Amino acid sequence: SLDSDETEEWWAADLAVPAAAAAVNFVVNWEGHYDNNDRADYKLNVALPKGRSLASWVEGLEAELFEEIHSTRLAAEAEAKAREEERRRKRAEAREVVLAVERRK
Repeated sequence: SLDSDETEEWWAADLAVPAAAAAVNFVVNWEGHYDNNDRADYKLNVALPKGRSLASWVEGLEAELFEEIHSTRLAAEAEAKAREEERRRKRAEAREVVLAVERRK
């Protein structure tokens, strides 16, 4: 939400910052007028979560990233295995049809 006090000419914004964020980059837009800090954008550093050192924050992010990559890989492998099993099942069905036709001859 944006709030302004026209006599003071200040703005405030509430936003959710992801836990993995180290900085917030932004440009200000007011009624079609942009302020991009002379093309450098505005940048705010994000404070570490309370009680966390930089090392523990990085380790936590590494663990989350590893888990995400690992679970994505496992899901892809499971999907590939299911596709292969379906292909083999259909191939076996087709082979049975061929054998049934040949037995009728």
